[in-house]
Amino acid sequence: MYVLVIAALIFTLLECRVRNALENRGEKLVLPGNREVSRPTATSLLDMLSKVIVLRSGPRKRILVSSPRTQQRTARILELAGFDIDIYTSVPQVKTA
Repeated sequence: MYVLVIAALIFTLLECRVRNALENRGEKLVLPGNREVSRPTATSLLDMLSKVIVLRSGPRKRILVSSPRTQQRTARILELAGFDIDIYTSVPQVKTA
């Protein structure tokens, strides 16, 4: 039950962050089908992010494999949510004791 509640909170947080950023900038987001929306749902955002394919290219390197348009849309959603596209490609340092 706790995992479900945490997932719902993250789902809502993503939606709120993107909607607030769009409202503050006075912009709209273009969804597939060339629909412009100012209040996208979290489901539509996650659908767009699900198109991203990340390939492992060595132990510490990741690359994105998708069309330039998909990468552009992904980068825009992540920027509106307060993240950078590097969250897909950078591998965090693991500290060992």
